[in-house]
Amino acid sequence: MEMGINNNQPPTISYQQPVTSMKKQPATSCQLPARKGENWKLETGSWKLNNGFTFIELIVSVLILGIVVSLGVASYTSFNINQTLNQAAEQLKSGLRLAQSKSFEGVKPDEDCAHLDGWRVNLDGISYDIWPVCDGVEMIESDMSQSFNFPTGVSGPTEELLFLPLSRGIDIDNQLELVLVWEANETKTKTVTVFPGGEIR
Repeated sequence: MEMGINNNQPPTISYQQPVTSMKKQPATSCQLPARKGENWKLETGSWKLNNGFTFIELIVSVLILGIVVSLGVASYTSFNINQTLNQAAEQLKSGLRLAQSKSFEGVKPDEDCAHLDGWRVNLDGISYDIWPVCDGVEMIESDMSQSFNFPTGVSGPTEELLFLPLSRGIDIDNQLELVLVWEANETKTKTVTVFPGGEIR
């Protein structure tokens, strides 16, 4: 502050404001205190947390993913095997009931069949056939004969049974268990049971 005195003019007071240098300070990079595994950095005026993965964490994640995928594949494969066995069992039941129905209804060829003895079911392990039996003769070549194959991967028993006409049951003394087997990459079974009275389950 300076004061000037003049006899002809009243005293005046003048102020000189200090000039400060307004230089732009360069942006600096700094780090905030962080917990283990955390990396903070300043971007566009705000702090962001940058989380990274260590090599060990990556390996553990890959291992866990591999275990989950393998379990999923195993479950899916087991489900498909069970579905295939169930399908084979239902098809076998259908074939048995077809022979049972034809025998019960007395269905027989028009020629060379004076007396119907029943309907035969013949299982050979990979398929099964049904045909009429007339006067003690197996009518294998009859037009009424039918063949059925088990699904791929499924094998059945080697067995013969005869459904008797007029609901007289089957020519067996005890219940018969027909076991279907899957043996491609693991062994699983499904059983169809036939009872002397004709019940199939």
